[in-house]
Amino acid sequence: MGRRRRFLDELPLLALLLVGLSLAGVVWLTYHPEHPWLRRAESWPVVGPAAKLLRQAYSPPKPSERVTQAPATPSAQPLAEVLSAQPPEPELPAWIVPEGQVGFEWLRAGTRLHTEPDRSSEVWLTLDNFASLPVLERRADSWIRVRVGARQGWLVLDEGSRLDHPPLGAAPAPVKALSGRPPDPRRLERALAVMGHSPTSPAELYLGPYPFYTDLRDTDPRDRALLRQLDEASTRVEEIYRQRYGLDPVGNPAAAVVLFQAVEDYRRYQAHETAIASLPSHGHAGYGLAVFYRGSRSDAEVTATLIHELTHLLNRRGIGPALPAWLDEGLAEDLAEIGIQPESKGEYRTLLASATARPSGGAMVGVSLQELLRTDRDSLSSQAELQRFYQLSRSWIGYLLDADPAQGARFRSYLEAVANGAPATPEELQRHLRRPWAELEKEFTIWRANLG
Repeated sequence: MGRRRRFLDELPLLALLLVGLSLAGVVWLTYHPEHPWLRRAESWPVVGPAAKLLRQAYSPPKPSERVTQAPATPSAQPLAEVLSAQPPEPELPAWIVPEGQVGFEWLRAGTRLHTEPDRSSEVWLTLDNFASLPVLERRADSWIRVRVGARQGWLVLDEGSRLDHPPLGAAPAPVKALSGRPPDPRRLERALAVMGHSPTSPAELYLGPYPFYTDLRDTDPRDRALLRQLDEASTRVEEIYRQRYGLDPVGNPAAAVVLFQAVEDYRRYQAHETAIASLPSHGHAGYGLAVFYRGSRSDAEVTATLIHELTHLLNRRGIGPALPAWLDEGLAEDLAEIGIQPESKGEYRTLLASATARPSGGAMVGVSLQELLRTDRDSLSSQAELQRFYQLSRSWIGYLLDADPAQGARFRSYLEAVANGAPATPEELQRHLRRPWAELEKEFTIWRANLG
């Protein structure tokens, strides 16, 4: 009787223990949905439907349903694999063409993306790291539809999935040097179409290490002379860049060069580039392309334009993308003068002085150094302001490098620091130069005046 009474007294405690073990077992099974015990339980009465639902909800995607052909594994599919495996944009089925976004959400590692806004639907991706994903749709029941690469999925946005703040902070990423970018296929095809060539024609010419596309005729002696000069400049420009700025561009050039014979053809191509469509530019660089025209310009001016645009591409490999305007354009103008043929430098300086003569008015007149270093290129509303900005930026780079050898070394240390991730700010520049702005401003003005 004593044992029976003690058993009855401890029965509530045993019941709680059994319930706790059951819950722990369910949690364990969510991490092991393919375990034979769970499959066997699907055939049991009462608990069978629940076991089947649990296994379907927490099983990883089948190998045939994965975005990549990775072997089946219970672990999450890396997000990088999903992004890298997206099909080319023209081949996207209609149902996964990107739609209008309604914001972004930072999501926690472990967040499960379902094929439908239903917890019992297939889980096609489990985030293996935090991620910021574009939101395509929000529902009142907290389900949101997001895009990962070329696919879409649903998740419940709650405390378990949402990150309230970017995990690494909101500060912009450091610049850092990047390897060369190959030509954007659509832009290259458009350039060739303007020239009248087949979009699939391979490059048959090279300027130095750069694939070269042009409609100039190499049977014309004048064109042949220009092409020889452009080839020599393209071959030497990277080595001059290293010597001048103390930077070693990473990777291979990768980009291509496009030269139009007629300015009208260049303008037709330029009209599709929104950021510069209205500017009377001689050339531009970006998306793995340096594009410019010959027109009626002299060989020296055309060569200087090429070096200017190649310097933009070298800046990506030597320092990094998204540089401050004064630095990106100042280096490009500086190297354009340094890198052309010695016998053409006088002609280039005359052309540059004529093109960048001090305007009678505009935002760049009387600008201070700190204002120059904080100028946004897009804020300049006239060609005169742009020319003045280019001239001041080129002069500032020349002063930093040539006015004093010790100062030149300090400026090169700034360039190296930015290439390694330091902020490309005026404060960082002054920290390396170790001089007050007022003193720099005064000496810069005197140095420019002495150049005449």
